Amino acid sequence: MDNKKSKKLKALRVTQLDAQQIDEQLVNLFTQQIKRSLSEKPFTVLLNFQPEIHGLLRYILWKFSLGKSNSTIGQSLLNTEYRFNSRWNVKNQKQLHFIATVVLGYIKDRLNIVLYVIELLLKDFKKSNYYSTVEKIFNKFENVFHCLSLLNLFLFISTGNYVNLFERLLNWKHLFRGKQSPRYIDYEYMRTELVRSTISETLFIILPLINFKKVSNTIQYYLKKVSYMRKDNDNIDKTLDYICKICSERTVNPYISECEHMFCYYCIMGNIQNDNSYMCPVCDAVIRNFKPSPIILPNDM
Repeated sequence: MDNKKSKKLKALRVTQLDAQQIDEQLVNLFTQQIKRSLSEKPFTVLLNFQPEIHGLLRYILWKFSLGKSNSTIGQSLLNTEYRFNSRWNVKNQKQLHFIATVVLGYIKDRLNIVLYVIELLLKDFKKSNYYSTVEKIFNKFENVFHCLSLLNLFLFISTGNYVNLFERLLNWKHLFRGKQSPRYIDYEYMRTELVRSTISETLFIILPLINFKKVSNTIQYYLKKVSYMRKDNDNIDKTLDYICKICSERTVNPYISECEHMFCYYCIMGNIQNDNSYMCPVCDAVIRNFKPSPIILPNDM
């Protein structure tokens, strides 16, 4: 058995970091889903117990991963596992891992309540100022832990062993379960982004060169041409003479073109400025000049 273990390859640095990241992201994913589920009444009251929910979730994940096997969920996905310290009982080592990850994590989230419980247990707590003393001890312990974790990170980058401080303290080795599979890097995402970038740059170059107003006028011209062809000239209402031939509304500040058709000033001016060869939608004459209309529009329109 020892020979088989010795033949196992040590997990790569990136594999160990990936496994740790997967475990953390998995907890965050489940936590976010639970928060969404409890965001509606009457379940919003349960949001006050987020540390308990978070601790229970960590316990469930630990119970059905490292509690039953030699690997966490992230390690199982990457085909790696722990090789425990042979000098200690494996069960005791796993219990220490449970206390360090689940129990201490919950105590950190509920530090105020823990201090309050200590206050109830100790006599003359406030008079002896134990509260602030215990709080300072927790803060110092947390600062020392962060400093040691940073030092452990530098050692991990240098040697490739013990991705976190707990593994170093218990001498847990992170090994591949079997033969190391080749790492395959897929560039499909980069190819997709390259195609999108190329299309975007092409559009940014082409779109300013297109006169959309002229295209719109051409489409509207043929559509109105068809509608005029369908009308009966004998039944045209006289009030149509005071309708703008572009916007089909009552003319505002009416102007007459060379072909003697009436338009709104802003309608005819906007089209001519965007299209030098703008044609009258009624008679197909190219409009070059226009002048204010001498016709006074009736007030009852």
